[in-house]
Amino acid sequence: MSIQPTVVWRVRKLGSNLNGGGYDPSISGAGTDYSQQDAAQLTLTDIACSNTTTVTSATGGFTSAMIGNAMWLAGGGATAGAYFITAVASSNSITIDRAPGTIASGGGKVGGGWADPWVNPLAVAVAGNQIGVRGSGSRFPTTDDYAKTGFQQGPYGNTTNGNVRYFGENGRPRMASDGLQFYTASFISFTSIYFSSNGTNYASPYGMLSIASAAPLGTCYLNDCTIDQNGYDIIGCSGSWQQLGCEVTSTVAPRGGSTLYGIDTGPFGAQIQWCNIHDTVGHGVRMLNRLGNHVSDSIIAKCRGDGLTLDSSVQNTDTGSCAIQNVTIDANTGNGILIDGPNALQEVAVFNCHITNHTGSGKYGLTCSFGTLTSNDALKGYVDRNNFFGNTTDRNTISAGPNDTAYDPQYAAQSTEGYNVSLNSRAKGQPILAFPQALAGMTASESYVDEGGVQRQEGAA
Repeated sequence: MSIQPTVVWRVRKLGSNLNGGGYDPSISGAGTDYSQQDAAQLTLTDIACSNTTTVTSATGGFTSAMIGNAMWLAGGGATAGAYFITAVASSNSITIDRAPGTIASGGGKVGGGWADPWVNPLAVAVAGNQIGVRGSGSRFPTTDDYAKTGFQQGPYGNTTNGNVRYFGENGRPRMASDGLQFYTASFISFTSIYFSSNGTNYASPYGMLSIASAAPLGTCYLNDCTIDQNGYDIIGCSGSWQQLGCEVTSTVAPRGGSTLYGIDTGPFGAQIQWCNIHDTVGHGVRMLNRLGNHVSDSIIAKCRGDGLTLDSSVQNTDTGSCAIQNVTIDANTGNGILIDGPNALQEVAVFNCHITNHTGSGKYGLTCSFGTLTSNDALKGYVDRNNFFGNTTDRNTISAGPNDTAYDPQYAAQSTEGYNVSLNSRAKGQPILAFPQALAGMTASESYVDEGGVQRQEGAA
């Protein structure tokens, strides 16, 4: 028997990498989950085993409640690692999931969380496993809970047992590295983790989180995470990550340089939805002109450079459409949207967006860095039904869409990304807002949608 995909591992700041660290609820008779505590439930120094699945201790202390828990074995000839208790014969004898070698006077710890989220997960986690990382109680921690030097590759999931899933507990744990932290191929996800940078190691093209190789679409996820550049000019997230409900920002002013991106997408369909990308050290988001790249229902605001760059400089057989919809793009210090290449213009759809408050000489709400107005209008895909307001110049080398609007959305709290539009900013449906049901062929009823990443919440009629 080997470590099963049903295992949940746990990490705690006051834990130890010599603790058992794991629990498998699928083991018959599984008892109390002792991984959810700092200290081991049982510590022994006289473990004996003759390279079978029977482990004994003269000191003892085993109980049936320990079934399903991992015991970390080390020393005395043991093949060091986590072994799961599958049966308890007595206080002095247990059965574990696999033979650990021939042991005399070995060390063993049952239960207790691990000390960090990198070392042991890389060594023992398998596809389907979950890794719970305990924070300090805050969703927006200001100090690191866990910090390391260098990056991690793996652990990885697979198509049979699914992703390896890291998830935060007790707030969002702040995990920091001196630059690149996870360099992963595929089949991994992070939920409710706060990532922070303490340096610029591999600042470009990798950044803090990076895809190591071509990953199948939809296998690397970030959910409810914050990626904090922490003042360093480093890409926050690079590659084909699927980001849902995430924040990408820098909580401190730039420490020097501002050339890189908060998000720099990869070639195989990065998805950005319900995200808040704001106050980044450099530019906000770069989308490569590749298959399936998509940004929707998000905010890109106050980045120290261009808000959104659509780049067709890298071309291969994976080129494809790119959709930008229901996005509020506001007050970035560069352009709101920079379309940087004719292929990007030809294959993009930009609609239902607020593009507002981009000011200064040579800065535009939406600009193409090539061609002429006449040639670009003939080439462009669908760029229409957007609202432009407060920009020094709304568009450059591209014409307005026939259904574009120009009204003050009266954002509720712009300085803190409160981009709710005022109920009084204009009469509902005047002019027709983006894609009412009637335009989609749904003639039985008609509803309206606001531009931008935030919808008005109106009471019932």
